[in-house]
Amino acid sequence: MKILITGAAGFLGRHLVALFSEEKHELVTIVRPTSDTKYLEEKNVRLIRGDLHDEKCIAEAAKGVDVIVHAAATLRGSWEAFYAINVEATGHLLDQAVKAKVRRFVFISSVIVYDHSASLPETCFNEAMPYEQENQTYYCKTKIEAEQLVNKYHTESKLATTILRPAAIYGKSGPLFLSRLGFAAGGNRYLIVGDGRLPLPLSHVEGIAQAVKLCIDKKTAAGKTYNVVESEKMTQLEFFKEVRRYVKPKFSAVKLPYGLMKFMSVSADKILGLVGMTSPLPLSYMKLCAVPFSYSSEKLKTELGWKPQRDFRQSVRDTMLWHKQQSRSKRKIANDDFRVPITVGGTLRVGIAGCGVISGPHLDALKRLQNAEVVALCDPLEDARKAMAKKYGIVNTYETYQEMLEQEQLDVVHVCTPAQSHAEISIAAAKKGCHVFVEKPFALNGADARKMLNAAKRQKVKLCAGHNHVFDKVMIDARNVLASGALGRVTYVESWYGTSYSSDSKSRYLTYEGGKNWAYDMPGSLYQNFISHPISLLLDVMGDATVQAVQAKFHRIVPHMASDELRVTFENEKMGGLLNMSMAVSPRYLFVNIYGTDGTLRVDFLNKTVFLDKPSTKLPRVISRSLSSISQAKVLLGAALRNIFIGVLGKYNMYQGNETLIRLFYKSILDDSPLPISAEEGVRSVELMDDIWAQMVERKGATATPQPAGKKPARASNGTVKKTRVAATSRKTRGAAS
Repeated sequence: MKILITGAAGFLGRHLVALFSEEKHELVTIVRPTSDTKYLEEKNVRLIRGDLHDEKCIAEAAKGVDVIVHAAATLRGSWEAFYAINVEATGHLLDQAVKAKVRRFVFISSVIVYDHSASLPETCFNEAMPYEQENQTYYCKTKIEAEQLVNKYHTESKLATTILRPAAIYGKSGPLFLSRLGFAAGGNRYLIVGDGRLPLPLSHVEGIAQAVKLCIDKKTAAGKTYNVVESEKMTQLEFFKEVRRYVKPKFSAVKLPYGLMKFMSVSADKILGLVGMTSPLPLSYMKLCAVPFSYSSEKLKTELGWKPQRDFRQSVRDTMLWHKQQSRSKRKIANDDFRVPITVGGTLRVGIAGCGVISGPHLDALKRLQNAEVVALCDPLEDARKAMAKKYGIVNTYETYQEMLEQEQLDVVHVCTPAQSHAEISIAAAKKGCHVFVEKPFALNGADARKMLNAAKRQKVKLCAGHNHVFDKVMIDARNVLASGALGRVTYVESWYGTSYSSDSKSRYLTYEGGKNWAYDMPGSLYQNFISHPISLLLDVMGDATVQAVQAKFHRIVPHMASDELRVTFENEKMGGLLNMSMAVSPRYLFVNIYGTDGTLRVDFLNKTVFLDKPSTKLPRVISRSLSSISQAKVLLGAALRNIFIGVLGKYNMYQGNETLIRLFYKSILDDSPLPISAEEGVRSVELMDDIWAQMVERKGATATPQPAGKKPARASNGTVKKTRVAATSRKTRGAAS
């Protein structure tokens, strides 16, 4: 059988496709350019690119079909939009159904068409009861007109039509929050109209799909209308209890009296009506949220043998569990408080390679980790290693990493040396059977990074890249928001990292002697010492991406480089990205902006804030924007007070993400769970750096290579800058800080 399904890319449509594709029917649908068709392509559905506004497109799709299932509808927009899709498109489909001589036309309507306004509480609606007359929303009015068209074609054109009227549709892959629950007031709060004891009329999506199948198979369904609603009920409060239990533990519902909400609705309607606008709080919806109505499916059961869900409560819970699974971020922290409890016993012996500035946060984190004991450290600079040994009470110190690996029985090595020696030390540690945590940047170049990865695989040890900002609390919060789907489809990501050297003239990197710092000898010069941060954050959202374009400018802030402003554009199949790295702009910024079709997320790593900017479609734009500004001000003020309070108490942890990452690394070793940041991610970040430096060299007047203290960089025979490597254990004059 050949079946045309409209709305096949939607919630109900996908379940219809799943059901009929299992039965080996030939399926066809009409899809817009904006539709996600991956699932339909996997199910071998024939796709007609076009729109239900287009009669020619509908005619092409209807050729040779045996059955049309019209499940497409719009739920928002202007009257013109509602009428075009819900009424006119239905008329076009009915015309083509007659011409194609289809044997059954199934129209998905809604119980919204019943006369709720004139009905008393506890009314049970059956298919013979009248249409709504008084309070017709756009959706209600167009569904009534569409039903009248369907019935007209059955009577006048002898087209075998059937109308199904579901209630609030739920199930896997559908929305979590359904109609008649009330109003959303943020991601974790809902406003209930009334006392919350309203029984919700629900229709399981698979039950509707089975009803469609029965309507196609049973001749007695021709010319009939059926309610398709579950027999059992669940109140609003019971539904929200399941949401808290399975999906959102911090979710809350606030009950508001129906009388108050009715007054607000009428008042808003009158005030906004003065400027030609409709109320975002329609009175008809208020009544549906507060007054108990039910719908009988006895006709569907008796005439067609339809059966509701065997275990209604379990089907609701299965839906909740599906949403819980979908809402898990890709880097799941051990618990919702961002703590990483390690329940597996055992203590790992740890060695630290490099005693520069960055080794301090590592040692601080390890000091608080019961499962780790730092037994040795090494550094070619005697003063550096003695200072760290004294501060953290470490007895065994060595000048070279070779001595430390030879003399100590280590389980883990932290590589906190200059990047020039990361590959050398990591590979040597892996050969000794040590797990390795490598500071940023992961390696000097992609070739070295690949050698590190291969060594870890051969020796079967864990190799973790130190991309610490990925585990800052604000980024964890951001991933949870992304996983919830609040942004819709992500279209663009902007990652900004600044050092504000223009207002920091005392920086060690700006002095004459600073030109001799090891960081300037990397292929990416000083950029490479920091760019792991914005790259790792960008890729955390985008997944993999490729470098599209590089722009570098010199604002004469950093004396030992040819540029101090860097812009890099990235791209993959789903979204674009922009990396900004500035050593000139002040004040210092470190943020990620994530832009989506339904909202934008602003993640500020310095102020420790996450702000979801989501427009309200029910409020005038000027009001919506003003409320957004107020919300943002509230978030910033709260963060400022919190940060000041923590700072006064001396509990501000600038390296919180680093500590979380280290704890997750040790947890992965002890319980053999996946690494928090894989070695493959470290390799990919360095490969992208290679691409950036290569494009910088290609651009006229821009080079990634430093020019320290008036010294010109060495050049290869082809004119490009030579990439020098420096062994950490022999570069005593350059320091050992990473």
